[in-house]
Amino acid sequence: MKKRSYLVGILLLLFAAALAVTATIYYTARLNGKVIEYRDLAAIFTAFIVSGSFIITTINTKLNADSNEAKLQFDRNKFGHDIKLLAFNLFKEYNSELMVAHNEVAVAFIRQFGGLGEAELVVKLNGDIPSSKAVTMLLNHLELTAISFTEDMGDRALIKELFLNIFMVQYGQFDIYIKVKQKSSPNFFDTFSTLAETWKAEIEKKK
Repeated sequence: MKKRSYLVGILLLLFAAALAVTATIYYTARLNGKVIEYRDLAAIFTAFIVSGSFIITTINTKLNADSNEAKLQFDRNKFGHDIKLLAFNLFKEYNSELMVAHNEVAVAFIRQFGGLGEAELVVKLNGDIPSSKAVTMLLNHLELTAISFTEDMGDRALIKELFLNIFMVQYGQFDIYIKVKQKSSPNFFDTFSTLAETWKAEIEKKK
């Protein structure tokens, strides 16, 4: 709206300037005893307007380009802000009261029955509904976080900074259970397990 008012103002000033210049030429010629045809005055007036219109068009194009660039930069900054926000929200959710409760139940179960054989561990967990729900909720969130990292939906550097140690600890506790389930369901938390293995290999390589 402001830009439109600005351009209308320039157009009015241009029209007034064209009239003033044409009138000045006309009266100057009369004072010098010369006669200028009205068609010549009209041509001068038109030329002035056309030249001015070209200048206005150039200014308008520049304003639009600046506006579009500013909007694009804003969108880039907003997107950058959003992907960082997503990473922080994933971390916030992981540390929420509900998820901490699921974490405690799931870890307690694994620590108590982790020594069982693979088949016995799965059967035992399937028969313990609260523990099964806790393990599923915890691993679901870690899988979602891994997908966000892998698919570039969140700030990768920030997600890795926030979740590297968490992934190492949790994968170390649930890797046996995940691998057993993957024998019958290959996609069972595979993004989480793959990313955890990748980060684990990176850590070992630096040692």
